[in-house]
Amino acid sequence: DFPNLDITNAAFVFSPYEGEFDFSDVAEAPQSPVQVVKGLNFFAKMSLEKNAATSIVSDITSGPTDLVLHGYISSDKKMLLEAELQNVEITKDFAVTDVKLKVENFAPYLSLDCKMALKMDADTLNFDVSGIWDGQSITFDGKMEGTWVISVGKHGLSVSDLSLHLVDKIKPTKSVSGEVKGTITIGSISIQLDLQYPAPGTDGCYRFEAKEVSGLSASALSNAMMGDDTESGFGLDSDVSHDVFH
Repeated sequence: DFPNLDITNAAFVFSPYEGEFDFSDVAEAPQSPVQVVKGLNFFAKMSLEKNAATSIVSDITSGPTDLVLHGYISSDKKMLLEAELQNVEITKDFAVTDVKLKVENFAPYLSLDCKMALKMDADTLNFDVSGIWDGQSITFDGKMEGTWVISVGKHGLSVSDLSLHLVDKIKPTKSVSGEVKGTITIGSISIQLDLQYPAPGTDGCYRFEAKEVSGLSASALSNAMMGDDTESGFGLDSDVSHDVFH
């Protein structure tokens, strides 16, 4: 048998305009105001704990597991179903928040956005993550907020501005591309890193680039790691490394 859906605070709105709608005069209505389109709009909440079909989500999480649902069929025949999940604590060290899943009958068709928090020793790493399917390709983007500090040497090593971009193109021909970017800082030395695939103008080659942000020399790098603040030795150009390889 099809399981019962535990849906509450359901409301349908037939709107002659696009804009805001206020439920303030309706008892137990969705939080107001809400955005509506010209056509039929739907708002509701669904519990993942009481529903046998979705209880697996609540079994692996702690905290609230209520979905906020929103959908519409617009006057120009566009359809959308959107589900939001505010907080999902997977483990004591990993949590996902502000989860938003959209399914549409127009591009990008399917999209997912969320924030992730991962505890690493004394730091909490926060990420903005998104993915879309536009009918021809799957795109994934991830960006780390703040700085990840790693205990290495006296001054330590930190990673910031870390981002990942991946595209899996399925139509009309299969191809994969991606880029990883970030900044590594050791003491007073900062280097911008950029790894691309495929490299611009190539087919199946990688491109790695490291650019100096602050003054860098061979001895300065060693001193920063070992805790010696004196600098000597040869200097490197701002374009530290620039290579294309298979």
